Amino acid sequence: VGCHCLLFFQHGVPPRFVEMWARKSSAPCVHPVVELSATLQLGESVPREWRFEAGELQRGVPVSKLFAGLGRVIRTRAAELTVAQQQDLFSVSRNVARFDIFISHVCRSPGFKKYVTLVLDQLAFPAFVTALVVSLGLFAFEVWCQPLPRSSLNPSFSCWELIGGVIAAWVACVFGHVFCRHTHCFFDCASISQSDPELKAAGITQIPAFLRASREVVVLWDETYFTRLWCVYEIAVAQSVGRISMRFLPTSVYALLAVIQVINFIREISGDLYEFALFTITRGTDAEWPSVLFTLVEESLWLALEMYAGRRFADVLAQFQGQFDDFDVRAAAISVES
Repeated sequence: VGCHCLLFFQHGVPPRFVEMWARKSSAPCVHPVVELSATLQLGESVPREWRFEAGELQRGVPVSKLFAGLGRVIRTRAAELTVAQQQDLFSVSRNVARFDIFISHVCRSPGFKKYVTLVLDQLAFPAFVTALVVSLGLFAFEVWCQPLPRSSLNPSFSCWELIGGVIAAWVACVFGHVFCRHTHCFFDCASISQSDPELKAAGITQIPAFLRASREVVVLWDETYFTRLWCVYEIAVAQSVGRISMRFLPTSVYALLAVIQVINFIREISGDLYEFALFTITRGTDAEWPSVLFTLVEESLWLALEMYAGRRFADVLAQFQGQFDDFDVRAAAISVES
């Protein structure tokens, strides 16, 4: 269930959902949004003070800065900052010709969940390769060079490959962004000035142009996403352009996957340590029942967690489909902070 859910979100929204959503929304909302965006694109009825140079407005945040400090930029709520802090936040972005990723999200959603989601989406594969290389390297070192320190009571026991691989993967996730200096994202609170009202208004009117200049749109979806009219506006404009790929990433699912990975690592280490401790206490005798009992308890708890994860993935998928079915633009809220 979890695999199917992830494939569903990773490969974008099925066309039937988009078509169904467009049909349900076209009368009250989609056409006005598209017409408004078209008007703004043509520069009609735009106040003179809003007409800035395109290069001044089109600013992207490098992934190396977006993920820095455990996602400090992602976790920041611009509305709660002082003017000086908002200016510092805007200085994180720089002028770009195109965006690699347009990030659509709800500003008030938990920032750390959004950070974990983006890290797993962008750095999970490099982290996997890093873990594989480190684990195989440690194994080869022990086979062809010399074994790493082990207990004399159980010399066949080695957990270095597991520990080294997992730590390498975590390090790649936390620090791998430093190598992503040329991948630029549109992230609203940093790409659009929050301290200058005129510059902020001009940036908002250029959102259709920013979407056209993006390679893909990544939606950080949660339960409140379709209740925010800004988010609906971004999707409507992206669909009107038509050639932009769009992926929906459920933040709660990615956060749960990260927790499961940590729990599984603790489970593996605790199981190995228990086997080692049992071997040490029994001195290699045939007392197998403690090991069997521990395995039963451990596997039962792990099975319960997997069942919960599968159920949670199914609930998220059903909720996502339900929001497409029941969407009503008149129920969507709009505010400066949303």
